[in-house]
Amino acid sequence: MLKSILMSFGVNFDFGAIKKSIFQALFLSGIPFFAYVNFIDYVRFDIVPFFISSFLCIFSVSNLNVFFEKRNLSYLLLSIVFFMVGLLFTYIFKGSNFALFFVYILVYFNWGAYYIIRKLVISPDILLHTTGGILIFSLGLIWGINEKGMGKLFGFLFDSEKVLLSLFVSLAFTAGYLVDLIDDVEEDRNVGQKNLAEKIGVKLTFLLSAFLFMVSYISGFFVMKQSISKVIFISLFLTHIFSAMILLLSDKTLKFIRNYRNFYRILFILYCLIITLDKKGHLLLSDNCLFLVNLLGG
Repeated sequence: MLKSILMSFGVNFDFGAIKKSIFQALFLSGIPFFAYVNFIDYVRFDIVPFFISSFLCIFSVSNLNVFFEKRNLSYLLLSIVFFMVGLLFTYIFKGSNFALFFVYILVYFNWGAYYIIRKLVISPDILLHTTGGILIFSLGLIWGINEKGMGKLFGFLFDSEKVLLSLFVSLAFTAGYLVDLIDDVEEDRNVGQKNLAEKIGVKLTFLLSAFLFMVSYISGFFVMKQSISKVIFISLFLTHIFSAMILLLSDKTLKFIRNYRNFYRILFILYCLIITLDKKGHLLLSDNCLFLVNLLGG
């Protein structure tokens, strides 16, 4: 139905690209969701508006990526429309929250700069990928702490727990991006796209990715309080590093890079679950118990 409506207006879309943008937005919405869950004081009913707002923001960014790839202004228009709808939706549910609007806009322009710069220069796109991860994380953080002023937004920079969690997410995000560069090295070479893996080599890029993963996991480790959480976390960490070293030392890095990507994504989800349960397990348990008591009590 959507396809027929757009075509009736003479808009030419590759709906495969739209579908890819939707799945990418759903996947990346897990980053602000992780931040939101870890910085709420109780289970709140604004979780659905929050997720929709995050999705609209990231979906607009995903279509910005498609625009730069296909040079089709229809995707730029779609990106801007969803960006504005997301801002309006956020305003309806959060009011005049300047800090939230500020980060929401920064997310969009950070990724816009990333899509432009990566066509021209190699290193800055990696930095912008890291800041992009921090900003997406901050989107969920600000929803979670429910702070309208800028004071708490900048104050979180001096809160070790929030800094460590933002590094945990953003550095893993960047490490994963380096793995993507390795996977895309042949394709990027054919289209003239700048690629770090072509510049410094696949092995060195993979080693840099492994180093960023290591720093990311160390940051996440120091947030946890429970011993059992730390034991499980370390076990997963050692599994990841050991597997990465085997792949690095082999001559089949490119052949198995996609399997490795699926592997570390599963591990990262497990890391996030462990951290969340360590920090908020008691909260989720107590609130669910209270809900059941109220339900059974009539």
